[in-house]
Amino acid sequence: MKILMVSNYYAPENFSITPLCEAMVALGHDVTVITGYPQYGFPKRKPNDTLIYEETMNGVHLVRLKTHSPVGGFLHRLWHYASFLSASKRYLKHHPGSYDLALAMSLSPLMSISSVLSFAKKYAIPVGLYCVDLWPESLVATGLLKKHSLLYRIINRWSRTLYTRFDRIWVGSPSYRAYLKDHHHLNNVASKTLYQPVLPISTDVISSHDRYFQLVYTGHVGRGHTIIPILQCIADHALPIQLHIVGHGEGIATLKHLQQQKGWSHLRIHSPVPSQKLGPLIAQADAMFVTLDLPTVVGETIPHKLLQAFQLQKPVLAYVRGDGAYHLQQSKGGWLMSPGATKEDIKNQLVKMLETSEELRKTMGQYNKDYFEKELNGLIYLPEVLEELTSFKKSVKGEA
Repeated sequence: MKILMVSNYYAPENFSITPLCEAMVALGHDVTVITGYPQYGFPKRKPNDTLIYEETMNGVHLVRLKTHSPVGGFLHRLWHYASFLSASKRYLKHHPGSYDLALAMSLSPLMSISSVLSFAKKYAIPVGLYCVDLWPESLVATGLLKKHSLLYRIINRWSRTLYTRFDRIWVGSPSYRAYLKDHHHLNNVASKTLYQPVLPISTDVISSHDRYFQLVYTGHVGRGHTIIPILQCIADHALPIQLHIVGHGEGIATLKHLQQQKGWSHLRIHSPVPSQKLGPLIAQADAMFVTLDLPTVVGETIPHKLLQAFQLQKPVLAYVRGDGAYHLQQSKGGWLMSPGATKEDIKNQLVKMLETSEELRKTMGQYNKDYFEKELNGLIYLPEVLEELTSFKKSVKGEA
């Protein structure tokens, strides 16, 4: 089949959209992705004055559109989202409609993928949404929108309208299904959870032995990522832990300031890199650190970083609740802190982690790997997902 995907992010940025599209190619499908240029420290693939650039990456045909850079704060991020929506609508308006299916992945915000709906309607093809972000709840959780305000009600109604227009919606975490059904009253949400595909990371590197416990965090650093209390606890009790952070976000500047102010030698901040280059650092990690502390149902998701750690066969120190906490408890492969944990709770879990033998940590990592393959490998449902969406083709084109 010929499949059109719309997402404002793609490799080398570390989002699960990339392995998802590559998996569709591996199944024999022809996949085209409408996306933007890499952001957040990654080099441009073409000069800034190139409005449209096409390339093929691991069998996936990419159409990169020029957008405003999201770097520089909230207004720049908003401008970036709006510019991608505008650019994708302009491009798709004249793009040939020779596709069997259209898909979108809602990373953030929801408006950035609305262009695919107009395209699917124009050419009468089934359209599906892979939902890994919730609107307007994400705005409420990050403090950008007050619940029940006039603006909230407007965005809520608009979001519901967009969600309703998709033939089928697949969620990346079970708690999202309940929200879409109960809050937005949708009847187009699939019953199966399509957990986010993990990124390709090779850890075929011999770990080095160090007097410090190597704890690694990868991904976005912002509101909802409880990192400072962990760092403060390590410093207050002189715990032999070194925390490596590889990522981007508004929280990086705060961490760098605190590191300089407090002399935190146990913190190592690394620039963002494509997932393929994370291998050497992760190979030397004694454990991965995962944190998500956001209010509302958004904070109940299973973080992609947790899935990644499970697949990499690593034990996990996690500060999560909801679906993430449930799966870590089921896997028996880590140390769990619930949001709202006291300083003593944090210290106790860090000490418990340090006192876990290397042999037991390897066993815990194997537990996570086995659990991932049995319960969380969403790609095993991908053929079924595409087949389900294809079934809408008959009714759309009057073939049934």
